[in-house]
Order: sequence, then C-alpha cells, then structure tokens
Amino acid sequence: MFGLKKKVNNILATISYEQASEVIKGNSIAELINGAPEAKFSMGLKKFIALLCAVCMPIFNISAYLMGNVETTILSLTIAYSVMFLFIAVACYLFVKRTSIFENARYQLFINYSARIFLLSYLGGAIGDTEDNYLFVLLTHVFLFVLILSVQLLAEKNLLISSINDMFQTEFPTNKMVMLLIKAAGICLVVGLVVMQLYRLNKFWLIRTGMPTLDFGTVINNVLGIMMLMVIAVIPTFLCFDAKVYVEAKLVEQYSEQFRTKYQYPKEIWYGE
Repeated sequence: MFGLKKKVNNILATISYEQASEVIKGNSIAELINGAPEAKFSMGLKKFIALLCAVCMPIFNISAYLMGNVETTILSLTIAYSVMFLFIAVACYLFVKRTSIFENARYQLFINYSARIFLLSYLGGAIGDTEDNYLFVLLTHVFLFVLILSVQLLAEKNLLISSINDMFQTEFPTNKMVMLLIKAAGICLVVGLVVMQLYRLNKFWLIRTGMPTLDFGTVINNVLGIMMLMVIAVIPTFLCFDAKVYVEAKLVEQYSEQFRTKYQYPKEIWYGE
C-alpha cells in the first residue's frame, strides 16, 4: 500500500486496546463504516468521480500523442503509452482494491491515490517528447517520479505520526523539515497551482539548458525548480490524505473483534459481507 511505513505500523502496534477505545468512540466507528453523516453524495459516487479525475490526465496525454501534437519516436511513444496506461491500470486496480474493511477508509485512501496519480501523469506528460535529448528527458522523468513519490510517502508518514501524537498525547518524533514542507504546501497552495503550470516537465524547464525569462543561472534555476516541485508534490497529500481516518481504521482493524463486540455490530455490516 502506498504510504504505508513500517515505523508507523510499529507505533500503532504499541497502542493497546484500552488506549484505543478511550480515543475512538462509537461515532468515529460509525463514520468509518458509513462516512460523514452530513455528506450530500454517497462515497461510491465521489470515489467514482475521483477515478475519472485520476484517469483523465493520462487519457489526455495519450490523446495528445495520438493527434501528433508532440514530437516523438517509436521508442519514446512506446514508453509514453506504457507509462500512461500503467497510471490508468493502477487507478482502476486501486479503485476495486479492498484496502480496508471500512468503506470510508477505503474512500479516503483512494482520494489520496487519485490525486497522486493525477499529479504524476500531469507532470509526466512530456515523457514521450523528443524535441530535445530524449535520454535526458527520460532520466529527468524518472528522477521526477522518484522525487515526488519519496516526498509524498515521507509526508504521509510524518502526518500519521503527528496524528498519533495528537490523538494519544504521545511524543513520537517527526521530521521537522517535512512538517515545515507540509505547512509550506498549505500556505503556497494557490501559488503552487500556478507554478505547476510554469514548471511542468516539458520544454519550458529542466529539459532545456536555461530559462531565458529569468536572470539566474541554470543550476540555480534547477535547484529552485526542484524545491518548488517538492512543495507541489506535497499539495495532494496536504489536501487529500486524512491521517486521522487512517490511524482510526488501522487501530479498529487491529482490535476488530473487540470493537465490533463492544458496539454490537453484526459481522455483515462490520466486514461488509
């Protein structure tokens, strides 16, 4: 599962049922099963809309290549199609995957996955473009994907630990730089969405050797671009990852029968059978 960290699981394993039951009450469990009571639309409908959002960008990129709007070769086109179809396949797989016994937890996780896939496919749209040195383009995209996934997973891990600390009044250490990055993502959200357009991985940055609209050197431009990219990478996590729901779902699943018995849920409702 994306974002699942061994350290977080180890921390959750140290929390006893007594501690968990003092924090997680019946209304929280009801929300895990049924979703927010004030929601106007069903979780199934919202999850399907999230799936459409996740696959729309890969489909758009495939369409751009099919219409010949991008300079390509057979090799670059094959790689581009493979990556975009992989994004679509992963989105569809995660849509049907039973990541939790609780529907709301599955919904919240999928929203996070969808945002991640959308961002990766958006920034990776130029992976088939051969206008410049294609080896450099390909390696830059690989670096881009690894950087984004690493930053997002690290952000998720720190948000989870922070949520555990808030819920149980513990003091498990978090990475201060990552937490600062998450705060920066929130503050710079609007600016980041604009900069995403400017720094999209295509001929306007990183692929070219310079940015003539700026007075900085190429190295400084790339460093600034990477720093901004790290902030942009955290925005989907900041907006879509509900750490509290994740922690509650994992703990309730960890002591599933105890919680089910305490609140007298039938197995059919509890396990969705």
